[in-house]
Amino acid sequence: MKELIRKVLEFVEILIFIVISILRYISGIFHLIRKIGNLFRKKPKLSTRYILGENDEGVHENDKFVNQEWWYFNVHFDDKKSEFKNWSFLASYTKFGGKLNLKIGLYEDVKKSYKVLSNEKMDPNLLFGPAVDFTFKKTSFAKGKYPNWHIHAEYKESKDLDISADLKFKANSLPMWMLKNTGRNRSDSYFGYYCVMNCNAEGKITLNGTSYNVKGLGYHDHTWAPIGIKKAGKKVKEVNKKNKSVDIFEYWDWFVIHFENGWDMFIGKLYLGKTNSFSKFIPGILCFTPDGSKLYECYFFILDHVENTDSSVPGTKIPSKIHIKALILNTIGIKEFKGPLILDFYYEAQNIQEYLVGVPKSFAVFQSQGRTYGVAKSLGKTVKLDGWAIIETATSF
Repeated sequence: MKELIRKVLEFVEILIFIVISILRYISGIFHLIRKIGNLFRKKPKLSTRYILGENDEGVHENDKFVNQEWWYFNVHFDDKKSEFKNWSFLASYTKFGGKLNLKIGLYEDVKKSYKVLSNEKMDPNLLFGPAVDFTFKKTSFAKGKYPNWHIHAEYKESKDLDISADLKFKANSLPMWMLKNTGRNRSDSYFGYYCVMNCNAEGKITLNGTSYNVKGLGYHDHTWAPIGIKKAGKKVKEVNKKNKSVDIFEYWDWFVIHFENGWDMFIGKLYLGKTNSFSKFIPGILCFTPDGSKLYECYFFILDHVENTDSSVPGTKIPSKIHIKALILNTIGIKEFKGPLILDFYYEAQNIQEYLVGVPKSFAVFQSQGRTYGVAKSLGKTVKLDGWAIIETATSF
């Protein structure tokens, strides 16, 4: 009986994937028709999906909403000259309500990690703009504008936990907006999300008093979204109460991947409620760039948590192996392939960390780093998708 149920579920999964692919194909035809029509219209040389202004990179304030805002950087030290070979680092600067916080993570390729989360009351005199220009606790900062940024992040708790990083990022790829350019280079924009999938990152990491020269592949993104409503310039209602995340989306999967074939990829899914056996089919965004100059994407793909490990919270699991399957119909411009492209690959975590939030604890963010393996196929052409990924999964409990 169990075997029969398993086969039925597999058949349903394949059927759903085929239906979604057909719908996506029809959508692609209409998209192609629109593109042909656009050939006869005058348009800018660069798509607005790749245009980034100084106000997009800076702080966003408006008279209607209280915004939460992130500036995020990570790097995988894969350069042969790097002293922390195959380690990873992240720095996340966040503005929310009346506070700033800084999350720092330094991770070995397997098991060991150093991670801290530090908060302070927001000092508006240390928030500047346009472009990225702000300071945290007068010691840590992020400055610059596309294509160059300089970050400094430090935290000292004891002689056994003393971390600082001084890194410079230089973009190798165009900035890419998720779905569309929602910022419009306005400092009062309500919502926005863009990323730079491939950067050179190098500098120094100091761990417990010893400095190391590091270099590798970096990633940067910036996000802002409403968490409350203002009236007459004052906050009257805040969505995330009692240190909880925004109630609408309490679960997500987020990936940044650097493949050995030179591709860079972003994957994201937001879930309206607790995940279940059908969550893997809901829409999301999967986009990749083969050379940093053009974006290829799809919104319907399978993201399946096939193996999990226990977290410190009873009954809460951390994904340790994830299967991704997608169909890309528009592959015009990719030299390796002709025609529709099938992506089929796995991610396996090698180093997992958890961040618990709230008093009492009500929300968790699980960060991990690990390897990807699988293939991209199109009309007899197969390319390996071996690479390195940093992922984040969130859940409430």
